[in-house]
Amino acid sequence: MRDKPQNAIASLQKGVDLLFLFVDSPTLGVREIADRLHVPVSTAYRFVRTFRDKGLLEQDPVTRKYQLGLRLLSLEAPILRPLDVRRIGLPHMEVLAQYCQETVQLTLRRGFQGVIIEVVESPEPLRVAPARGQSVPLHSGALAKAILAFLPKPEIDRYLASGPLQRFTPDTITDPTHLDRELARIRKRGYAVSRQEVVLGAGGVAAPIFDSTGQVIASIGVSAPLQRLTAARIVETVPEVLRHAEKMSAELGRR
Repeated sequence: MRDKPQNAIASLQKGVDLLFLFVDSPTLGVREIADRLHVPVSTAYRFVRTFRDKGLLEQDPVTRKYQLGLRLLSLEAPILRPLDVRRIGLPHMEVLAQYCQETVQLTLRRGFQGVIIEVVESPEPLRVAPARGQSVPLHSGALAKAILAFLPKPEIDRYLASGPLQRFTPDTITDPTHLDRELARIRKRGYAVSRQEVVLGAGGVAAPIFDSTGQVIASIGVSAPLQRLTAARIVETVPEVLRHAEKMSAELGRR
């Protein structure tokens, strides 16, 4: 009984190795797979049958050999999405940064986290300078809330019920009821605003970015020290943030 988890992990590793065999050989027979994985033919056949049933492998009716299944193409979009978002987003970020002279960030959704994948920093000596790869939970900050607010309601409800929300500063919204009202306001106006919810003395304005299926996948926003992020500056910046978010969504295929 104690060896079952280890056996399951070993089988999973062999299954992954099996798929990667097709990188160098487009078609393979069961015996070839067994030889390359160093497993009995019966074991290789069980792997192949499972993958075939799941659409990950397909069998040529003439040669009886196997090739990668078309179902694997469903993984292409989520794998390439971060590259597409960054490639499409960077020109918009540069134009927006030139316009407002503040730091512009691009944040990608990863589960219930927002991950910064690109930054164009402000030329000002005093500026917000987040690091690429930095992540925050989706309730904290304008860029994160701009994503959370536009998720399907069941996902929002699950997030709100997931447990205590992490607090970064005294202004981080950690009460689920308060946060739910804030998300409703964001959906109504189309953008999010934050004031020192992640970093003391810094705030931001952000808008969501949608893919070709209409799902929110990222956000673009401006971050600045609070002394420059005045109410008048927010009113001036919001239309430009929304404009670039909408253009990025269109370029990603949203209708």
